[in-house]
Amino acid sequence: MKKVLIPTALAFAVAGCNSTSNTANVNLTVSGTVQSAAAQTRSLQANSLEAAQDAMAIEVLNNNEAAGTVALSQARFVLEEIELDSERDDDDLADDDANEEDELELAFEGPIIADIISQTLTPELATAEIAAGQYQEIEIDVDPVTEVDWAAFGGDLAADDKLRQGYSVHLVGTYTDINAQEYAIEVLLDEDFEKEQSLANDLVLTADSVTNLSVTFDLTGLFDDIDLVALAAAGAIVIDSKGDNNDVADVIANRIEDSLELAEE
Repeated sequence: MKKVLIPTALAFAVAGCNSTSNTANVNLTVSGTVQSAAAQTRSLQANSLEAAQDAMAIEVLNNNEAAGTVALSQARFVLEEIELDSERDDDDLADDDANEEDELELAFEGPIIADIISQTLTPELATAEIAAGQYQEIEIDVDPVTEVDWAAFGGDLAADDKLRQGYSVHLVGTYTDINAQEYAIEVLLDEDFEKEQSLANDLVLTADSVTNLSVTFDLTGLFDDIDLVALAAAGAIVIDSKGDNNDVADVIANRIEDSLELAEE
């Protein structure tokens, strides 16, 4: 089994109930995983750009038979929002009902580009304040964004970049079939999906606490049982939600959504 992790760490500052000087850290990693029959494990250190690999190799199977490999050199996802949520009973509520639920929330608003190959988040997220308390859920939204949102984007993104053209996922690489024939491959998806994950245990944020959360895109089997050679035109394969092979794009989008895992480590 081969497992490739490409994590990027994010830091959150947590404000104590009575003092904004009380802080805790929540380290969030965004990573990509591929599993294969090879007996090898490779993990990359968080925030170590020098360690990032040039490509992620994904085995392709057709009816459980080897059908080649897709080597992704780029795998970018537009994160519209990353959020921690909680509902609590608060005796200090001004409302007469002391048991009324008051939701605690931390949200980083996108667009944020997560590139699991180059191991980067763009723009880098600033530290934010969040009320100390108990959190039960982490949520992530992958979604295309409007040009208005891109105008406020904190990173350097060219006007002709595919992610500025209404796409939420952009994959680029090379497909090598079982006859060693190579094809350029590009996947463009405009789907939006939201993944919510309840934590196994309440996440208790207090002064000086450290917690690790992970967001993982498991791309194993992403291209299985898809006849990529039949999709090729002029030596290239384009799978586009808004154009060529949009039916195949729907299949890949569903697999990515199903593969997204959120967890406390």
